Amino acid sequence: MVWKLAFTFGTLAVVSFAQAPNCMTPLGNPCYTLHGTRTSWQLFEHGLTDIREIKANYISASGRDGSHVDLEKGADSALFERHTRTFKTMRVYVGPKKEIITVDYHSGTLARREPLIWHDVPYRRARAGDATCESGIRHYGTDFQIRGAALIAGLPTVKWHRDLANGSEEEYLAPSLDCIALKTYMVVRNRAGIPIRINNTQVSRVEFGEPNPNVFKLPASGLKEITDPNRARLLHFIEQN
Repeated sequence: MVWKLAFTFGTLAVVSFAQAPNCMTPLGNPCYTLHGTRTSWQLFEHGLTDIREIKANYISASGRDGSHVDLEKGADSALFERHTRTFKTMRVYVGPKKEIITVDYHSGTLARREPLIWHDVPYRRARAGDATCESGIRHYGTDFQIRGAALIAGLPTVKWHRDLANGSEEEYLAPSLDCIALKTYMVVRNRAGIPIRINNTQVSRVEFGEPNPNVFKLPASGLKEITDPNRARLLHFIEQN
């Protein structure tokens, strides 16, 4: 059974979908493909003319065999310098092989490695049946408070908010998708209270069911295979902890 939320007269109510999804991951979650955008403004970090904008489109998908992929394509623009750097990245966890593959299209490189830490592989984000994502929000912090509910890409989400020492953060978690964040909004301010960083990530479309196999497909040629640059750092972290 998949659950959704309804927000009525200031209270949260649990409502069930009529039918269970026909594709489930090994973790017992619905298979899905998320389409979204990420926008980030960085203001005045190195002076009054230092204004940067990052805009990207992304796809995140999980399939029946446990595989998961994150794709992102966008541009990083320094407005006053009139300089733009484009980027495109791909990270795949190949469930059957238990392998992580990272592709950087800008540098033309591909790296493979085994999973090393717990969040290298797909994991449950919330307890089963957690209709308010109280267990799911703990991955972000323990100081969040519920501030209502909202529809994001047609799915009910629970809005969690926290005040930071230098700003604020909002996470909109979807109970029907194991409390994945369908929207994240964060503002960081300087000592004068002026925003110096604004991040907004939001899903615009959700597709349930087995993802299109093409989203997991690696480039056929043109990439140089390298040693994963994160592997040594992760091994050092494991040794120290």
